This record gives sequence, structure tokens and C-alpha cells, in this order.
Amino acid sequence: MDSSGPFDFGGGLVVHGKVLAVSGGSFVVTGPIYNGSTACMGRTAAIERDDKSVVVVSERPVEPFD
Repeated sequence: MDSSGPFDFGGGLVVHGKVLAVSGGSFVVTGPIYNGSTACMGRTAAIERDDKSVVVVSERPVEPFD
């Protein structure tokens, strides 16, 4: 992933686990604010860690529209 630009959060992230899903990061907002709008988090992955917790990592931050 390209870490340059206004949202450079530093170095890489090391996570051990199983990749559950990979996507382009686009989704339709279903909350009370911006309902029906499309948002994009960039390339996104959901990873199940060895302790069964799930981590979601993405290229871009997106405001929680809830």
C-alpha cells in the first residue's frame, strides 16, 4: 500500500492470522447521516487473528457515519 499523502500513519502493520476478506473498500452508508451515499476506504482487508479477534485494515480513514 502507498503510505504517502495526507493520511500517512507511519510504518507497516504486522498481524498474524487468516485473511477473511479483501475488498476495494467501497460501501453504501446506511446510518441516519448520509444515508445512501457511497464511501470508500481504499483497499481493505478483514483479518482473523490467532485469538479469534478480527482486525479490519484499510488505506484511508472514513468517518463513522452513525
